[in-house]
Amino acid sequence: ALWSDQLFALCRVDPAAGVPTFERLLELADPDSRGVIAEARTAALEGREHDTYQAQMRWPDGSTAWHVVRWEAVSLSGRRRIVGTHTDVTELMQRQLAAEHLAAIVSTTAEAILTVDAEYRIQTWNPAAERLFVWSAEAARGRPLFELVPVARKRFKERRLADAFAGERAETPH
Repeated sequence: ALWSDQLFALCRVDPAAGVPTFERLLELADPDSRGVIAEARTAALEGREHDTYQAQMRWPDGSTAWHVVRWEAVSLSGRRRIVGTHTDVTELMQRQLAAEHLAAIVSTTAEAILTVDAEYRIQTWNPAAERLFVWSAEAARGRPLFELVPVARKRFKERRLADAFAGERAETPH
């Protein structure tokens, strides 16, 4: 087997130790990823079509990484070999998991949470906002904040007045 320096680094394997066995790589994979990895290898060796797969790896230091992997079998010197690509998508997965976590908090909180664009049009509206303001998220999306939440206009005017007294300039919403 031939591994590039990048693959050794990506899989956190010391090149001096040589290319690890497939079984060793499976040991590094998260238990939930092992079946997918084994099936992808079998499919590649048998020449069957298979999709790119994602595997979660658990390194000896306790850290976790996610790889997107694509393998395919080729014949080299009369032997079937697997060639492929490994891409580290750990940062992307961490951001995705953080976004999912935040979305779960926003969707389950008892507090009304909404976001607006630069023109003060509602972009997002959580279930608590639906209950408080009696507008569905779908109906609220794209509508002017001050139309649906009249108290927001009053508070904006109060803040604008306070800013003016402090010598700051506040822009008027549309």
